[in-house]
Amino acid sequence: MEGRKWIFGALVVIVIGSGVLWLIVHANQVNTQKSFELDVKDLRYGFLLKNVWMRQAQNKAQYKDEISALTRSYFKDMRKLYEKYERSQDLDAKWKEYEKGGATQGTPLSVQIDDKADKKSAEDRVGFKEAFEYAKLIYALLQEARYDPVFTDTKESVRIDFYKLDRMGDKVRWSFIIWGALPEMRYTGMEIKLFDAEGKHYGTMHSASSQPNLRVDNPSIWIEDFPPGATPGYYELPLIPYPAAKMDLTFNMSGRSYYGSSVAWAYEFKELPVEPSWKMSEGAKWEAQAVEVPIEETVAEQEAAAKGKAPKGKK
Repeated sequence: MEGRKWIFGALVVIVIGSGVLWLIVHANQVNTQKSFELDVKDLRYGFLLKNVWMRQAQNKAQYKDEISALTRSYFKDMRKLYEKYERSQDLDAKWKEYEKGGATQGTPLSVQIDDKADKKSAEDRVGFKEAFEYAKLIYALLQEARYDPVFTDTKESVRIDFYKLDRMGDKVRWSFIIWGALPEMRYTGMEIKLFDAEGKHYGTMHSASSQPNLRVDNPSIWIEDFPPGATPGYYELPLIPYPAAKMDLTFNMSGRSYYGSSVAWAYEFKELPVEPSWKMSEGAKWEAQAVEVPIEETVAEQEAAAKGKAPKGKK
């Protein structure tokens, strides 16, 4: 009998001890996870603070050096955090979560999915997949220190970098990152003035509706560690006529500030050399692009619409 009591007591001690040990281990795991999340949050916040200054830098050569150094430092420190906490990075994690229906409720991903009337819509899935794949592609570009802006301009802390121009069939893909994009961004017009080798104006292409072919407004929805404040995307524009040697690009953008004020900018890139790969074949006929609506008139209409009235000359 005494032996049974001893065995029972020992079992109770073992069970209680195991429970206490499990609680200690679990508490340590929770604390470690929270510490990891806080350290990542601090790293992202530090990147954002440093990037705010860079968005306004006027010296373009200095800016290119600074943004390259910042992204290299960010990813180096991010790798150290994963090593410190013995974590492995899974860039596909959010896509896996999406395919399960946005399993973690309250996250930006689950909120975005819940905003859709049909969570299983094939159209939604295609759009989300494209955004995820592009975010992953640009993440690798930044992580591998291959980000090197070709053209860059800044207006009031919102900067646009065109970092790559590639021939894609009968189009030229202008890949960009906008740093510090405001809510409700609008792309209100684009104008490209073309000049021949002697500097004579050859022709103009412009459009009053210049939405990007792809824009990923919040890439951290898909890649959690994506550098904050970045909006990557691209335009696919017509080929440049063969005689053009240089071009001036004006890129119009507007939006609303965080407190509702309307703001607008014109980003200008002057005397850009036209690469041979962007051109039509020699002798190919080029017709100036049709103007949908004068850019100035479109901006006036949008501003008037925001005030609830028609602009002058419109009813």
